[in-house]
Amino acid sequence: MNPEALYRALIDAIPMDLRVLDAAVGASHSIVVTGEGIGTVMTLEPTGIQPRLPPDLRGMPLKEVAEAVLSWNAADAALGGAALNAYYNSPVVLNKHFRYVHSSQESLSSNVDRTGQRAFRGSGGTEADPFTRYAELARGKQVASVGHFASVERHIAPVAASLYIIEEHPQNGDYPAAAAEYLLPAMDMVFITGSTLANKTLPRLLELSRHAFVVLVGPSTCMAPALFSYGVSALSGTLYTDREGCLSLVRQGLHGKMVHHGQKLNFEKGV
Repeated sequence: MNPEALYRALIDAIPMDLRVLDAAVGASHSIVVTGEGIGTVMTLEPTGIQPRLPPDLRGMPLKEVAEAVLSWNAADAALGGAALNAYYNSPVVLNKHFRYVHSSQESLSSNVDRTGQRAFRGSGGTEADPFTRYAELARGKQVASVGHFASVERHIAPVAASLYIIEEHPQNGDYPAAAAEYLLPAMDMVFITGSTLANKTLPRLLELSRHAFVVLVGPSTCMAPALFSYGVSALSGTLYTDREGCLSLVRQGLHGKMVHHGQKLNFEKGV
């Protein structure tokens, strides 16, 4: 896999005329807002590289901010990832790629989009939550999760033959990040936190997981169908629609409450 080709495929699809309305780097999450979408990504740990983005992103082309996902400065990379999400995780683009129609009254259902991807959508329930949706697929399988999610322990651990949790900051029983090189090639199913796109570990993790059913998961997930071509089997992310509510929570460091301003979505690669 050519890692830069993956990023270029995502960046180059963003129109030049889209502009940033607001942006912020919070203690736990970073956010970029346009007139059409809201994107968030987990704020990354600082690096020694100086930033290239200006302090105020308002009015900048979204595509230019998205380019910063390739930066080795942590704040730039998180904002770049959030810019990608502001584009791909917007109602207009989700409709374009998956024929998804946002409606708070819409019940969980599935459909087939124009390129053959099946889209499972909803505000909650088994169709939208990846850990309940894929529990049966995980039954009796070798499963790994890159990122520690409480739900993976709750729903996947009881049915999987083995569950390996790989974390940069391991909790009791977790494996360190370096274990991915040894564990992932033997897995049947792998859940990968969406923040790995911004921290640039995703291309290697996908290479290591090329024989597995891979779910990119969490509110940092970029719901871009191009990722299906690089080994992702399912995209499980969040559509945020309350601009001011999300900005306020990010600035306060209260990202956990953003669930009230979002809708879980799951898009699965067509067969």
